[in-house]
Amino acid sequence: MPPLGCIAAEHCSRYCYHRTENLFSMKNLGHSAVLRLIAVFKFVKAVLFGLVAVGAMKIMHQDVGDALERWVQMFGLDPDNQFIGGLIQRASGLTPAHLKVASVASLIYSAIFFTEGVGLWFLKLWAEWLTVIVTGSLIPLELYEIHRHSSPLKFVALILNVAIVIYLIARIRDKSSSKT
Repeated sequence: MPPLGCIAAEHCSRYCYHRTENLFSMKNLGHSAVLRLIAVFKFVKAVLFGLVAVGAMKIMHQDVGDALERWVQMFGLDPDNQFIGGLIQRASGLTPAHLKVASVASLIYSAIFFTEGVGLWFLKLWAEWLTVIVTGSLIPLELYEIHRHSSPLKFVALILNVAIVIYLIARIRDKSSSKT
């Protein structure tokens, strides 16, 4: 008996059966879940870069050091912490031109990450390629940043991004080899 949904049983029963089997296989469901998890990661990055862009625009014509000190107090952080104090000190030297460049760059990154996230959420092959290209191209910058100033967060980001690239390349290769 042909599966439900097949109109011309003699013509498509085998095709429909294999298509239904592939569509609902655990492997495809697992891939969908992983792609959606990567999409959520990309959405989070898009939001964070968007917040950086908006924050940079908001403080563009203010004393950056003072603005950061207010934010540190507002979030209940320790201004005497070595990391936070160093951040405030470095940020105090930023000019409006620096903030404008940071804001535009953050908006561009946010848009790219959002585009990747939407495409991956809808399981689009173009999004997998885009993610491999963009994420792979940023890995050398992450390595440079780790070389300059290493931190556990940078190592985690690097490991996640390398894992994403490897997974997507394997997935794309698997898709292309199954078509032939």
